[in-house]
Amino acid sequence: MLTAARCSRLVLMARLFDIDATPDSGSDEANGPQTSPATPRREPRDKESFSIAEEKRRTFWLAYCLDCFLYSRNGYPPAIQEEMIYTQLPAPEANFQNNQPIRTPFLADVLTATTTDGYSTPTPLSSFAECVVLATLYAQCSSYRRSRTAERPGSSRGDFWPRLKHLTTVTNTRIKVLEANPANNDSDPTLLFAHMLARGAIIKLGQAATSEPARTPAEQQQQQQHKSSAVAAAAEIVWLTRQIPPFSCFRVHPFLPDPLACAIGFFNAERATSTASLPDAEDVAHLLRVLKDLQGMRSLAQEQPCKVF
Repeated sequence: MLTAARCSRLVLMARLFDIDATPDSGSDEANGPQTSPATPRREPRDKESFSIAEEKRRTFWLAYCLDCFLYSRNGYPPAIQEEMIYTQLPAPEANFQNNQPIRTPFLADVLTATTTDGYSTPTPLSSFAECVVLATLYAQCSSYRRSRTAERPGSSRGDFWPRLKHLTTVTNTRIKVLEANPANNDSDPTLLFAHMLARGAIIKLGQAATSEPARTPAEQQQQQQHKSSAVAAAAEIVWLTRQIPPFSCFRVHPFLPDPLACAIGFFNAERATSTASLPDAEDVAHLLRVLKDLQGMRSLAQEQPCKVF
């Protein structure tokens, strides 16, 4: 955590969070960004090559993802706030390697783009960019569940179901986009991890829904829908883990144990509290075997079995 905090401070001090800020985007040297960014309107600053600017963007987003994963896992406040980001999402690998300029959207734009009326249909992103978006949603869903559990009794919860619906809509939108890019760990393990993060976010939302009292028939229906979606998402994580070839420390995402443990914990909770739609015991055993296989190269995997039981 101390090392990650130093990394976050360094990228903030280098102002890598506003590489693509414009004079009219609400950012200044004294106060920083104040509003969500609009569509990019200029080329990289100071006439630097696209690859150099993209390298700075990727450095920032790597630190941001690390912050998201630690935030969602431990519940600490994030060091990098979303509203201050004026850096475009990572470009496709081919553009980066060949120094071919391309404009990519901002994180805020992607998080508000859905397939519902009033918004444009989202376009596929690079696997790194998809991982950034899904890491954000995974952290938001994790924090939302914890915040609702920690609220004082009798506090106002009128925004619970609308906020839950919004997070579900955005997550399902990214899943639809990912479905056009089937996960293949042999060619792109980052894309496979993005698929798992999306399902992990759905599980977190299902757990949040069941923790909230349903006072009306409509809320009861929503609660049941979220629970069914969480069961399906956990089963999809099992299917995704079966697509992983023999493990290599260079081919497996360092935070892969997190969504695996999320699915295991959900399965165990369902088996203990529900008599319907019980998960297959072999599914849980398979996920535990995967975590065990990862323990030799991921210290995070060594801690997870203790947390999910």
